[in-house]
Amino acid sequence: MTNECDNTRPYWSDEVIIFVITTIRNTPYMWDKTHKDYSIRYLKHNFWKNLRWTLEKRYKFRAYTNELARKWLNLASYYRLQQKAIFDANARGAQPEEIKRLEGWKFFQQLKFLPFVVYDKNSVDAENLYDSANTNDSDNVSSGVVEERQTTIDQNADSESPTQSTAERIPQFQDSMENTKQLGIEELNVPMEDNDAEVEETTPIAIEPVIDDVQSTPSFHYGMAIAQDVFELDENLKIDAKMEIMQVIVKYQKKQLHRTVMNLAGS
Repeated sequence: MTNECDNTRPYWSDEVIIFVITTIRNTPYMWDKTHKDYSIRYLKHNFWKNLRWTLEKRYKFRAYTNELARKWLNLASYYRLQQKAIFDANARGAQPEEIKRLEGWKFFQQLKFLPFVVYDKNSVDAENLYDSANTNDSDNVSSGVVEERQTTIDQNADSESPTQSTAERIPQFQDSMENTKQLGIEELNVPMEDNDAEVEETTPIAIEPVIDDVQSTPSFHYGMAIAQDVFELDENLKIDAKMEIMQVIVKYQKKQLHRTVMNLAGS
């Protein structure tokens, strides 16, 4: 079984993704904030390293440890977006068909072990500090840590009133995010052994991390999930899918433009 859809990126088959989810589910200190070992960084450091080794041995799947972490954080973020959509649908009395459709994402059932939380921008962005603040794909780089930062954000979120709106928290969070631009994630970016020459030779050049407001929105994470699904298609299907997606976007952009013109004409 090969994991390569091109020469540089791993192919995330459903089999590999389900194995990653199952392994994390069976390791509570990776996701349960109430677990006694949740804040122990070296355990998480070793977890990603061992998971990388296991995937390579079992599935011939090769990926950097930070790619594994990034995939998991994207899955968790998208699951929570779906949780929020289901929560809102239930609140407005949606029909069972709509709820069933929202639960239809193929990994939704596997991720139900994650604690239910009403969608909070702080919690999703905190879990995705890797995606928004780090674009290194190298296992050879080991810089700062994110766990302390995430713990601080968790504590702040716990101390806030449950009735406080997300809109009130956004300015505070944006200020705090400015201070995280240079933070790395030691437990997610495990250095390789010195004798791993093959990985050493293919290590990409580090890219300066960039954070913007777009990466902090739910729509960004939704777009990333759609892009991942398209990327995993065969090359010819990938091109067709991109073309159809663009055609749909253009169709609704035209409708939006027509609606705007009609509104202006009637005003």
